[in-house]
Amino acid sequence: MQPYNKKLWNCSLKKLTAEWTAPFVPKPTLKEIEESVYKKTKKEYGYNTVFYYPEKGGCRTVVDGFYNKIKNNICLNTEVKKIDLKNKRIYAGGKYYFYDKIISTQPLRELLLRTDGLPKEISSLIKNLEFTTTRCINMGVKYKKDIPEILKNIHWLYVPEKKYPFYRIGVYSNVSPSSAPKKCFSLYIETTDIKNTENIIPVLKKTEILRESDEIINLNVIDMKYAYVIYNKERKKTLEKINKFLTDNDIYSIGRYGSWEYSFMERNICEAKEFA
Repeated sequence: MQPYNKKLWNCSLKKLTAEWTAPFVPKPTLKEIEESVYKKTKKEYGYNTVFYYPEKGGCRTVVDGFYNKIKNNICLNTEVKKIDLKNKRIYAGGKYYFYDKIISTQPLRELLLRTDGLPKEISSLIKNLEFTTTRCINMGVKYKKDIPEILKNIHWLYVPEKKYPFYRIGVYSNVSPSSAPKKCFSLYIETTDIKNTENIIPVLKKTEILRESDEIINLNVIDMKYAYVIYNKERKKTLEKINKFLTDNDIYSIGRYGSWEYSFMERNICEAKEFA
């Protein structure tokens, strides 16, 4: 598991605690391990061996379901530039808004950087909030006869070997056929080695994830600055101090990025519901 995690976290693994693994690393019993030596086990491990996905419209459909019920009270594309603790107001979209309480889901680090009046003991903790940035390359590909053999019947594929520049690829159109036109497939490639992405397409061809006859008809690159929170040894105590300060000032930081954790969409929706 070391080469894969080294690629994913893009830092020394000695820096990490094991805390992040809790929901993500399956825990078979000793008996199950022994039995699997002699016969193929039917039990599937992991938190996402079965999942539901919108038939059309992609993952955004879930968000739209919430948005359509409350859209009259939402300002889209409005970045919070500053939070004024003393006067309890937010500066966003060119004007100030007064608040009683704030529920924030932006990355905790950004929340702190945009908050005026932080005491030194809190601002000094920002350096402990480390993270890994991921580049996601989305691709629409047209094929002549069929989807590449290596991609058939897979939702996603982990790539641990050091010689490959990406750590995971996935095929959107295998999850949801409506996400690609006829005789096309859509996939994503994820890498934390952002400075060395120019050789990704040659590697995809070498491994026959792409073939010479395949035509890339759409390409979209997204850099996710706060892709993964690094569970360093300072994280737990740092969060306790920061969250106490924030809640004392009527600010509640939740969600994957607000809680500064490694989690997933289902947990975030449930957490928001419970918090409300």
